[in-house]
Amino acid sequence: MTRREVFDAALKSTIPESALLTEANFRIGSRRSPTPIVMNQKENYQAPLESGTTVLAFHFNKGIMLAGDRQTSSWFSIISQESVKVNKIGSHSALMYAGLVSDGQAVVNSLRKVDGDFMSRFGVPLSLDGLANHLRRFVRFHYNWGIFLEAWCIIAGVNMGSTEFKIYSVEPTGCKMTHDFVATGSGQEKADGELERFRGKIKTRALGVKEAVELAVRAIYMAGKKDMGTSDVRLAVPLIAPRKWKKFGIDL
Repeated sequence: MTRREVFDAALKSTIPESALLTEANFRIGSRRSPTPIVMNQKENYQAPLESGTTVLAFHFNKGIMLAGDRQTSSWFSIISQESVKVNKIGSHSALMYAGLVSDGQAVVNSLRKVDGDFMSRFGVPLSLDGLANHLRRFVRFHYNWGIFLEAWCIIAGVNMGSTEFKIYSVEPTGCKMTHDFVATGSGQEKADGELERFRGKIKTRALGVKEAVELAVRAIYMAGKKDMGTSDVRLAVPLIAPRKWKKFGIDL
């Protein structure tokens, strides 16, 4: 047997055949989701490789609720279940991302640097709109030069001196959109389904803090039940309010 045949035989003995993947035919499933599409070797059909994370944000009556699972995975291995995926940028802003950790960390560092530089020069933090525009330009600049940053981002918060809370999503191509609620990552479909059930209350800002926390936990939990790349055990659920940043640590 050749070395390749020995490897294939060992692979088939340790991994279910339905999970075996070809080396080629990787592509991005959609612009919103970092879920790659792969070709199943046995049954020869396209199916999503579920690995990654799930993060979400939505409005409630006191501000914005942000939630993310705590698992970091690499293919079929769990690297950590202690990761906090909600990154504080300014005093009233936060960023979450799904995709490659290194690319996401580069985005977070860039936003924190530009916010710090703006504060040093003008004495006030950069507005949320300014942070979102910088994020869009940052990823678009890399995209134009052929560097695809694999970080699907959600940035949320409130501008200083304002009571208008905003949620933006920014894709690796530089597309920026505003939302009442949004989820991204490999568990996006299930999380979106839970949030969609409360669309009316979210749009009218009728959810209280208790309801919002329960909805965030349920959405991440449902995503984790169906997605092997999303933890359904430990969650990080911060919220952004006009005068404070509060963080909930939740074990299910």
